Amino acid sequence: MKLSDFNTLSEAQAYSELKTKLISGSQMKIFVVGNGLYSYFKNHAGDLQAATYDELRGGEFNFINGHPSNVCAMLDAMIALSASEGNVTLLDGTQVKVSDALTNLKNAAIVYANGAHKPFESVTQEQFDQAKAALTPKSILASTNITTGDDTHYLINNGAREKHKVTITVSNASQYDDVFTVTALTKNNADDDYAVDSRIRGSIALKAGETAPITLTVNNSDLLRRVKYRVASKYDRDFTATAQTAVS
Repeated sequence: MKLSDFNTLSEAQAYSELKTKLISGSQMKIFVVGNGLYSYFKNHAGDLQAATYDELRGGEFNFINGHPSNVCAMLDAMIALSASEGNVTLLDGTQVKVSDALTNLKNAAIVYANGAHKPFESVTQEQFDQAKAALTPKSILASTNITTGDDTHYLINNGAREKHKVTITVSNASQYDDVFTVTALTKNNADDDYAVDSRIRGSIALKAGETAPITLTVNNSDLLRRVKYRVASKYDRDFTATAQTAVS
């Protein structure tokens, strides 16, 4: 989901999504110690407990719901086998059954690995309004005074690139920083259709509150063709654009 997909700011702030992650050995060790199980894993002769202890020293634990490598079944097996294993001592001195401590460990790991995340919780009204405004950019063709000759490939200055400049003039200042993208459309012959030439393009920024004309200089191809320029703003606003050959 993108911020602009929501109808209101409150909807965006309330939106949550699942953010799964593996649990590092160091993080798992915190859960283990908190549940009084560190010595239990360290000193136990069982294979499951020994394998868990080994992973605490640099491995990773997968408690992601539905993942094929999820290790919940391993903890379930330990819980089932621990009914007669007595108690462990928590950090505050409380005695709890090993099975209860293992169950609490499992639950803590599942919550940590499958936590909910609110990506837009701290978004402001201004940021929301800006994201919505960006949905309606404006695109125009620059008026042009560039002559290119009639030959399909007209070599300029023995192969040197010809510079064109596109000047953009806005009618009113915007409350947002804007970016204007300039794209060339070219054709070789008079009867051809203009097509985007991705090699000839550029962008220029205009700060919020500014209205002074801005000019972007672009390099046309070595073999000059008929060209015009399309100018697009990030936000919906009134502006004009002119293109002409740049004076070196």
